[in-house]
Amino acid sequence: MDVTTKLWEWFCTDELPSIRAYFFLCDALEELASSAEAQSTTLPDCPHCEISSTFTGNYQDFYKYCAELLDQNIEECLGEIDDGLTNLPADAASCFDHSIFKHAAWQGIREQAKAALIALHAEALYPFRAQLEQADSDTATKLI
Repeated sequence: MDVTTKLWEWFCTDELPSIRAYFFLCDALEELASSAEAQSTTLPDCPHCEISSTFTGNYQDFYKYCAELLDQNIEECLGEIDDGLTNLPADAASCFDHSIFKHAAWQGIREQAKAALIALHAEALYPFRAQLEQADSDTATKLI
């Protein structure tokens, strides 16, 4: 089953934790996919810790609630992002340094995040986010 169909199925069966885990991961991927300039200006305090912990927490929740969405492509993209963040060179992972995102190591992470967003059909589903995140039986029944 494709990602889009599965999210609407979750909507109809009130699986809000799964829907939220999906969108929260997409939010984290959007941050990772953004330009070095955007990352350095929008992330507070320690940008490396902020972006890494946000991705890691949402990645774990995605695996917990959305494992059935994983296909080889999605799993590879997310795994490469996780490995990339874990294995960043010291000068690309310095705490409180907003210039780290200019390091070449971040470009691979950005590319994988973009690929993951495409594989997850994020662009197609974002317009329906508010509706999907308000899943309840009454709303779902009206759609059927």
